[in-house]
Amino acid sequence: MDTFEGFMKRIIKAIEGMPVFSVEGLASALGIGEEEANVYLRQYVLERGLVPRPSISFNRLGFAEIRVFMSFSCEYWKALPSILDSLCESGFLVSYYRVMHACNYVTRHAVPLPLMRSYTRFIEDMLSFGWLRSYEVKSINKTYRFSPDPSVFDYNRGEWSLGQNRIPPARQVVDYPVDPVPYDELDLRIISALKRYPLMDEKALSSSLGVSAEEVHAHLEEHIEGRHLLKGYYLDFSEGFQGGDTAVLGSFFAIGEDDGEGLLARVLTYPYLAFLGVSGAWIEALQLVPVYRLFRALRAAEDTVRESGARDFMTYLSPLYDLNTLARRSSRSFLERNYVDGKWALYGDLLLDEIRTRVKDSLAGGGGGGRKGTQGSKGFWDRWLD
Repeated sequence: MDTFEGFMKRIIKAIEGMPVFSVEGLASALGIGEEEANVYLRQYVLERGLVPRPSISFNRLGFAEIRVFMSFSCEYWKALPSILDSLCESGFLVSYYRVMHACNYVTRHAVPLPLMRSYTRFIEDMLSFGWLRSYEVKSINKTYRFSPDPSVFDYNRGEWSLGQNRIPPARQVVDYPVDPVPYDELDLRIISALKRYPLMDEKALSSSLGVSAEEVHAHLEEHIEGRHLLKGYYLDFSEGFQGGDTAVLGSFFAIGEDDGEGLLARVLTYPYLAFLGVSGAWIEALQLVPVYRLFRALRAAEDTVRESGARDFMTYLSPLYDLNTLARRSSRSFLERNYVDGKWALYGDLLLDEIRTRVKDSLAGGGGGGRKGTQGSKGFWDRWLD
């Protein structure tokens, strides 16, 4: 008979194995009825501040994923929320988090390959206007998302476990197709909608997008599932998560003399691992960690460097907020925003004008500096950041 932890691992495995999430699919994977599956989903996931979230296969869309370390000029710190909102409206900013300095951000972008040169030039223009002090771009070959592991997250209570886990999670990365495939605007609109409202069924998608249920069904089955435009699902913290103070710990390891397999295997054992980015030269591990476990997580990263032979190592610490820009219901970002007549476009000059106007208005209005977190309780981070 399953322990509760084992039971939750079965639920997570079932959710992560779905090409498109549905309660019917969850029930089938668990071998139970739909009504029972719905109860488990509500009781141990949704009511615990979590939600099944789709992971987009940007490679299949013909996008390049890049990590950009952005150091903004501190004289514009009051305008940073406006600048970031404008970047969201470009449609290519996927996520970002602020490190423990008011003006430094780690950002992830997904950019159509034909626009990469123009997008890099746009970032250079931000530098020339003085909004940015510096930036550094790193390419990402593949990305993976992971649900909170039941060994460290108590799904029965919806908060981090106080006990110490002694058995490392048995994770592995699953290879997925990366060659670009055809798609259309409706595919992008469906993916954007599922990112924000991942539990929408075909009827709700039809009503929201203003197309027939038959069109939605065909695109889900033939395009999104059939062409692997989604890599699968994972459990993500929703905007209503109230599980206590949670930190974002980003670690970047430069691969040493070996092929990186040992380094990757070590990183996969991190109990709080939420995101993994892999390229030929480095590995990024993003952990969501309760603040009382930060020292332990930092020590694990240092041990990884020592034991795996990584050439270099850097780490960043951030409060948990604005981590999933495209997935936030209140976000200004939409995947299909710049997809016009079957082609991608970047309106860099218009975007720069918009940023310039917003920066001027923010500075003239004397607005507050930086937005507050919308996830988790705020005591620890508010005291730290303020």
